[in-house]
Amino acid sequence: MGSSEEQIYLAVCIETAVPEGGDRGVDGDAPHNLGPPFRNAVIARLWLSNYLAATADSLELDGDHDDLVTAYRDAVAPMRKHGHAAVGSVRYEVRAKPGEGAPA
Repeated sequence: MGSSEEQIYLAVCIETAVPEGGDRGVDGDAPHNLGPPFRNAVIARLWLSNYLAATADSLELDGDHDDLVTAYRDAVAPMRKHGHAAVGSVRYEVRAKPGEGAPA
């Protein structure tokens, strides 16, 4: 039988490259929440993969972003399968919120 506490999942993005001459500082790679908290990792992955696909659609409408559109579209499948994907220097992840319930 599972724990009575619920695990909360977050859809986040993380800047993984340090800008030239820049200093990350203490929280330079801290995740930035992209959406609401989720109570199911699969739903969080689906939400984030839809976010990446919608970003690709938006860039496609803007025009002149073919490489970036392809990168975002290529990130959708790994996100749905594994819960993480990268586009350039930005990494997108679904992760458990620290201190919230027991791992599922």
